[in-house]
Order: sequence, then structure tokens, then C-alpha cells
Amino acid sequence: MNPVELRQKIKTVKNIHHVVHSMETLATMKIIQVRKRADLRKAYLHELENILFSFLSIVPQKITENVLLASTKVKNPLIVTVTSDRGFCGNMNQQVIGRSRKYLRDNANASVISIGKKAGNIFLKEKFPVMALISQSLEKVDLHFSQSLASDIVRGFLNNEYDAVYFCYMQFTNLISQKPIIKQVLPIVKDSEEIFSLRYNYESVYLLPSPKEVFSKLVRKYLDALLYSVLMEAAASEQAIRMISMKNATENADEMIQAMQKKYQKIRQERITLELIELHNEQKGFDEEQ
Repeated sequence: MNPVELRQKIKTVKNIHHVVHSMETLATMKIIQVRKRADLRKAYLHELENILFSFLSIVPQKITENVLLASTKVKNPLIVTVTSDRGFCGNMNQQVIGRSRKYLRDNANASVISIGKKAGNIFLKEKFPVMALISQSLEKVDLHFSQSLASDIVRGFLNNEYDAVYFCYMQFTNLISQKPIIKQVLPIVKDSEEIFSLRYNYESVYLLPSPKEVFSKLVRKYLDALLYSVLMEAAASEQAIRMISMKNATENADEMIQAMQKKYQKIRQERITLELIELHNEQKGFDEEQ
């Protein structure tokens, strides 16, 4: 490779370095914001879960009868696959899609809803029963979106379109640890073992407008919070994986630039040495002629 081509290649890699480093910085800023929201929603969800399941211990069973809590034999499940709507996030989409694909193959009557273009296109191509394709950027998910999604899922559940709902998404543990999981959303099940019973007697508690209506609204609030928490975890995982991927790409670009600059300097030195030798030989020939 001549010096001109090598210099052009160094310029190209530097441009790539600038892009991926900018994406790394942007992902780092976003993960701070999304992680904060995810932690707040998780704490809120835990409190709601505590209240909901403690409620069951102090209220008569006839009041807490709710179809969203009724455990039945699963025959026609729905799996909601949550993937990134964009690229540059490592193997996040491949892992989540792979986990969902296995579930769909193991459950012949299962159907799927895709959040994110990546999963939807693949499931359609592979002829899986796709009920809906939702193109939604995870970083732009808000409470309104999760509530609307919860309403649609509950409506289908009550209309017996499916008898259980699961979410497949990338669970966020920390900045360097995320894993694809399948989580049951409907019927509602206890998510945490740390449930503290409310220290009240039913007779001493006044619930307005009525115990059954309060419990029904509590169940729905819990479901809204659960879906929002799941989506926030997926969003946090996406940004964390993107940050790490772009960091690795930045480091690789740095190494390539350094290697090419060393090669360029070596070629320049060799050319300078060659030119000096030629000048020396020309001078020597001239002296001999004199």
C-alpha cells in the first residue's frame, strides 16, 4: 500500500472513530437517565406488589376474585417480544429473538406481539402467528404507551384470545450484566418473595368507594406499573449494551489508527532512506566522473 492510500485509510478510520465515540458518549448519557427511571419504577412496582398481595390476606376471598389473578392451565399463550428498534446494540436483539423463537416452537398454540422492527420482520418471515407489530423506540417509551399496551393486552385476555401473557426482554442487572428472560405478566403472579403483610384487620379498614372496586383498580395499577418497569429495564439494557459495544469499537479504531500510523511512518522512513541512498550514489558517480 502506498502512503497516499494509507493516509486516506487513516482518515477514514478516524472518521469512524469519531462517530462511534460520539455514540458511546450519547449512550452513556442516556443510560444514566433511563437507569434512574428504571430504578424508580422498580421501587414503585415493589411497593404496589407488596400492597396488592398483602391485600389478599386481609380481605375476604369473594372480594378479591379477579380474572387477572385467576390461575388457569395455559393452552394459548401470548408472548410479547421486546427488542431495540435500532442497531448498534450488540447481540441484544439476537438473544431476545432466539429466546422467543424457542418458546414459540415449544408452544404450538402460542402467538406473538413484537415491539421493535427487528423481531417483527423475522417472525413474519418465519411464519409465526404475529398478532401485532409495534415500532417503538425503547428510549422514548413513556407511561402513556405502557398503559395503552396494558389496555390492549387485558382486552385480548378478557376476550379469551389468549389465556396467559409473557414478556421476553433483556433484563437489566447492571452496566455489564444483562440477560434475556421470559416473564409472566398475566395472570398476575407474585414477583418477589419479600412481601410484607399489612398489619390491619379487615373490620378496622375503611375502603371507599368499595373494597371490590379498590382492589380492581389496584390490580390494574399494578399491571400498568409492571409493564412500564419491564419496558424501562429493556431500555436500560439497550443503552448499556450500546455503550459497551461503542466503547469496544472506539478502542478497536484507536488500535487500528495507531497501527496504520506506525506503518505509515515506517514507509516514509524507508522512502527517505531510499532517496538518501540514491542521492549518495548519484553524488558518488558525479565525483568519479570528475
